[in-house]
Amino acid sequence: MPEKFAVVYISRYGAAKQYAQWLAQAMGADLFDGDGLHMKDLKEYPSIVFGSGVYAGRLPVASLIRKAASAFPEKKLTLFTAGLTDLSNAEYYQKLVKSNLPGIPLRAFHFPGKINAQKMKLFHRIIANLMISALRKKPSEQLTDNDRAFIKTGESGQLDRSAVTPLVAALQNT
Repeated sequence: MPEKFAVVYISRYGAAKQYAQWLAQAMGADLFDGDGLHMKDLKEYPSIVFGSGVYAGRLPVASLIRKAASAFPEKKLTLFTAGLTDLSNAEYYQKLVKSNLPGIPLRAFHFPGKINAQKMKLFHRIIANLMISALRKKPSEQLTDNDRAFIKTGESGQLDRSAVTPLVAALQNT
């Protein structure tokens, strides 16, 4: 019998939720909104995938992962993030996971996020617009890969379903 998976997400603006839905659909997994979730809800799953947006270097789902790692040390835990930092910046993502989840063994995957102005709180919308405006004023030769990724995400706001493919493949080979 195939292994059962749970996909748990916390999403402020929709990107992590969308990836979680695509992942659950591809894996035939059960999908849970992490807000208000109890550890007993995850007891029957040998593998749990957690998804979260990245907000100023923080992962809102981190406390759930810490609880699951403590309650179920035998379970296979996987994390995916949705954020605006350039995906090729492996050092950033390693530090992100290590600082939010020190000592917790898990696999981590990172997907491009999006800026969804309609769902953003006014303060976050203002900050995002100010950042994009400031970056657009910089000479192109001074822009970093992260700057370009942030501008691109702010302009397109599109998610790509195929981004979950490597995670699906890794889970199927577990």
